[in-house]
Amino acid sequence: MKKMLILLLLLPVLNYAQSDSNISVISSERYAILYRGFPNPIKIAVPGAVSFTASAPGLTKQDSIGNYNFNVIGIPGDTISIKIIAKMPDNSIVRESKTFEIHELEAPSSLINDNHCTSCIMLMTKREMENAVISVRLSDPVFNVRQSVTSFEIYIPGAPGLIIYGDKVNGEALKYIDKLKPGDEIIISNIINTFRGLGSVRMKGPLPIIIQIAKEP
Repeated sequence: MKKMLILLLLLPVLNYAQSDSNISVISSERYAILYRGFPNPIKIAVPGAVSFTASAPGLTKQDSIGNYNFNVIGIPGDTISIKIIAKMPDNSIVRESKTFEIHELEAPSSLINDNHCTSCIMLMTKREMENAVISVRLSDPVFNVRQSVTSFEIYIPGAPGLIIYGDKVNGEALKYIDKLKPGDEIIISNIINTFRGLGSVRMKGPLPIIIQIAKEP
């Protein structure tokens, strides 16, 4: 019987200690995805093979135990295949290929106090702004990573644009916010962030957050 090649996409949500009966779950379409702008880590294994080679544009071998990075940032189209050639103990040659879909990384969502509103205005009181924390979140749950906002800009009526370092609205901004009236709007934009666990990533920046000052309860 022809020996099948197993190619596993290494994403944090997967359990690598799965039994053979569960391998087909890992190789389903949900995990046959690469993201453009991200050095996708994959693992290639050929059970029973004496040796094998794997090749594709953007595929880079990382070690001798089957770990690779697959960077498709310069690859046109929306699919790409890895070609695998394996030598078996009886000297026969097995040739297989695995096709992946290529997806674009979407811009992360912008959040304030863990709430976000993509195409609307958020209502917040001045008291809520005192403890406001800015964060971002990837829309794809496959990525199990921690984010860190390092700076952002805040535009307040009657104040110059302020650059704030860190992820919290600071005292200088709060002095201007305290003078606002219900209905006044604040814009938070140019959110600079990093994702720990993704390595070098290229994606669009988070969208601005628009806040309207609400009456205190």
